Amino acid sequence: MQYDLEELIDLLVCDSYTTRNGNERIRRGTVRTQVGDSTYRVEFEDGKQQTYEYEELIAIVNRDDEENVERWTFDKILKHRDSPTKGRKGIDVLVTWVG
Repeated sequence: MQYDLEELIDLLVCDSYTTRNGNERIRRGTVRTQVGDSTYRVEFEDGKQQTYEYEELIAIVNRDDEENVERWTFDKILKHRDSPTKGRKGIDVLVTWVG
């Protein structure tokens, strides 16, 4: 999938990296600003920042993060409410599914 340059701002991305110990980690971040013709600054949840070229971001967004995982796409959100379950934060969402 291709994106217009402006559509990348506020896009959520998950990127993987290898720690010094050789462990693979995933970090989530948000595209914050365009800093060049095709360069973007991503701010991660831990406060760190990194710049990416447009092609790198598109590769990250289009990458299959897991094999043999069934994916679902919703068509429309019908209702939502705060979760009625005591001690559980979040919301319940009623959706119609594609297909």
